[in-house]
Amino acid sequence: MQRLTVINEPSLRACLGQLAFFQGWTDAEVGRVVRMRHGVHFQAYRMGEFFIREQAFDTNLYIMLVGRASVVKTGSSIPLAELGAGQFFGEVSFLTTEPRGTNVIAHGSGPI
Repeated sequence: MQRLTVINEPSLRACLGQLAFFQGWTDAEVGRVVRMRHGVHFQAYRMGEFFIREQAFDTNLYIMLVGRASVVKTGSSIPLAELGAGQFFGEVSFLTTEPRGTNVIAHGSGPI
């Protein structure tokens, strides 16, 4: 996993502005997310890397800006769901602080 440090603020604002999650947010609200230094991180994942590991105790909420990922249970190769740009995930543990119920694995990416 690598933290994105080369993307400039205007490009990131444009990317976020295209996602349904941010529709209805003001420019100032989106700008605040982009400039946050605590609690918000923009990261890139390589194919096969885990966003989330089943049974882990973390409370991150993810919003996929680009790329794809699969939601799978440990021991299964059949995805429960496919995720793409604009979708968010990890909300259950974010809200409940319970252990993760599934794995989420990156399997595609694209340029920002």
